Amino acid sequence: MSDLRAPAATRPAARRARLYFWLFLAGLFLNVVASFFAIPHILHGDLIDPDSYMRLVRIEQGLKLGHLVNVVHRDDSGIPLMIEWSRLFDAAIVALAAPFAPFLGWHRALVIGGLATRPLSMGALCAALGFAAAPLTRRRFLWGAVIAAPLIPGIRSFGSLGVIHYHILQPALVALALGCALRAAGGYWRWGLACGIAGAFAIWLTPETMPFILLIEAGLGGAWLFRSLGPT
Repeated sequence: MSDLRAPAATRPAARRARLYFWLFLAGLFLNVVASFFAIPHILHGDLIDPDSYMRLVRIEQGLKLGHLVNVVHRDDSGIPLMIEWSRLFDAAIVALAAPFAPFLGWHRALVIGGLATRPLSMGALCAALGFAAAPLTRRRFLWGAVIAAPLIPGIRSFGSLGVIHYHILQPALVALALGCALRAAGGYWRWGLACGIAGAFAIWLTPETMPFILLIEAGLGGAWLFRSLGPT
């Protein structure tokens, strides 16, 4: 009988993938637990950030009209408001809401999809931070990402359940690009393409990430420039 076990070379990669998956689940779970006292208010329709309402209203108006819109009607001033947020995060909300829309309607489904982005984004941030730190530290220290990410003041204020915005996914994509760059600088050239893709998605999500992506890719370019040529 042939040996059906995975080759030894693939086992470390599988273990790393499982670790990042557990980091993702831990970040997601802790985000929900930390927002426990806000859940009753959210169930009554209260969202924390005004931009959360505005994003959902813009998406819903676009779905009703059948095309993308950048102008939101009936805001608090009573006049149309131009909004230029990226569509990438909106697309994620619509994808999460789509399974519920046939049963609950788009209005409620979009609220569910929007609320789901917060714990999912926090889980992605914890996994991405662990991925970025993996080439620089030991495996057991990567769990520090789950503890550090929710406690950083700038992230904690946007990490509460009920905030529907890209501010948590933003550093997650930057950390993903950094992790790819560190591996590419170490001689794994294919990670350079992954760094470029992650950086492109980060900038598509919000141009606010551009300075960080430029620093990461400039550092990678410098590492390649002064690296000796030859097979890796």
